[in-house]
Amino acid sequence: MRLTTRCPACQTTFRVVPDQLRLADGWVRCGRCSTVFEAQTTELQEPEASESADTADSTPQATPHSTADLPALDMTADGPPSSFPPSFVRRARSDAYWARPGVRLALAGGCVLAALGLALQVVVHQRDRLAASRPELMPMLQALCEPLRCSVAPLKRIDAVVIDASGLTRLRDDAYRLQVALNNKAATEVAMPAIELTLTDAADRPVLRRVVLPAEWGAKAALPPASQVTAQFVFSIAGVTGVAGYRVLAFHP
Repeated sequence: MRLTTRCPACQTTFRVVPDQLRLADGWVRCGRCSTVFEAQTTELQEPEASESADTADSTPQATPHSTADLPALDMTADGPPSSFPPSFVRRARSDAYWARPGVRLALAGGCVLAALGLALQVVVHQRDRLAASRPELMPMLQALCEPLRCSVAPLKRIDAVVIDASGLTRLRDDAYRLQVALNNKAATEVAMPAIELTLTDAADRPVLRRVVLPAEWGAKAALPPASQVTAQFVFSIAGVTGVAGYRVLAFHP
């Protein structure tokens, strides 16, 4: 009696040695198609000697089992015997593990959680833009920011803010009043900008530069969509002489 196993890919039957099976923990590699599989052994009846003699001169018949031998384990490729099981067995075990339904389900769940985490990061990063374009999302965004210690602020879009007009009036020797008309061209509200005022001399060289924040002239935090507001404030420049002109610039700090 001998032990045999059949390759599930090419259906070739091989003789196997029990010691080899024990060494590879039941895993074998087909010598015909190199498929790695877990051997399921059966016993094959050896033909009787007399029967073999009677049929020696008869016409050869196809036998149901191949006599190909199981390829020897490559011990040199995997190191000394202590490194068993061989590499092809380790690969087969790994493939079998990752093919399990439970493992595949866990991987799918991990991918879903990763996608949700990425979507959450995008929402938090774009919260100001979302609140400006979809005001109804404001309560949800504020609730989301509360545990994250962030806040929802008006959208900063300086490209949508235009200075339509400005004027600098001298009230007395060291006092001036600046007026700036700000126009929001966007269809959504945007953050109120700060104003940079630069006083220049007759050669258009800077003499004094000052930044005026919205809170200094009592402005709201946001410019309503498609609207215009006028910023006005008074300041003094004691000790500064030679003022001949000015420049104004709107920007978001």
